[in-house]
Amino acid sequence: MLNKSALIGILEEKGLSAVLAQAGIITRRSLGQNFLIDQNFLKFIVKTAGLSKDDYALEIGSGPGLLTGLIAQNAKYVWAVEIDKKVFQVSQSINPGLTNVRWINESILDREQINPIVLKDIRPSELMNLSTKCVSLPSKRDEPKLKVLSNLPYASSAAIIMALLESKLPISEMTLMMQLEMAQRLTAKPKTKEYNAFTILVNLMGAVKIVRKIPPDVFYPKPKVTSALLTISPYHKPIENYAKFKDIIQTIFRYRRKTIGRILKETCASNNINKILTKTGISPTMRPEEITGEKYLKLIDEL
Repeated sequence: MLNKSALIGILEEKGLSAVLAQAGIITRRSLGQNFLIDQNFLKFIVKTAGLSKDDYALEIGSGPGLLTGLIAQNAKYVWAVEIDKKVFQVSQSINPGLTNVRWINESILDREQINPIVLKDIRPSELMNLSTKCVSLPSKRDEPKLKVLSNLPYASSAAIIMALLESKLPISEMTLMMQLEMAQRLTAKPKTKEYNAFTILVNLMGAVKIVRKIPPDVFYPKPKVTSALLTISPYHKPIENYAKFKDIIQTIFRYRRKTIGRILKETCASNNINKILTKTGISPTMRPEEITGEKYLKLIDEL
């Protein structure tokens, strides 16, 4: 068992690196374990999330709990999800007495969807709407707000974001840290190399904004790249035939060097590709990255 009072003393005197050493923890790159340790940035994240005592919060990858404690001070209730068992134990040890935090030692993902074990835990009756069949849950004024905060691991950032947007959780806002490269993909514009199927899907399902860059020296251990703080505000407006739309968009961008006319003729059964493209205002000679998400919606509705 970890000595709670000893770990708190070490944290206050020597910092997180000493706490992790005391607990026998070696950070793992495979889990994206670069923990934010700067108090000013931690407070800035909570401020950006706009938490209030009416809000429920889901923290994904709660790590050693430095952010968790601040979230708990500002929100009504917090679900803190952490996959690493040793780090999970540290987070509880340095945050004693938090009565509004539910600690969950699980992966947030299961086969590219939100882990059912986690979903079951974070869906009290007031957060559920079982009647909906939409990809995104329509938000009602009298529903509690669920805000997501996370320092996302690079390897699973895209999968976690998509799983959250596709879930039926009534998420009002996501405040996410990630590698700058990923943030630039999420906010990319047409006719850029960063613009892809992921960009289109996320932006059709929510408003995306980069808040600021985050330098490497505010993390432990220091990553080799610059990070960014980004927000996503879900629209909660379901995309018609979402599964079909997602499948076709991903297929199109697998052949992004070809023209849209050629891609569709090679991958779709329709004999009226040129007619459909003309109707939706898309030239057959355009490349996938030149077409806006709104035009893709019209195109795929016609296919």
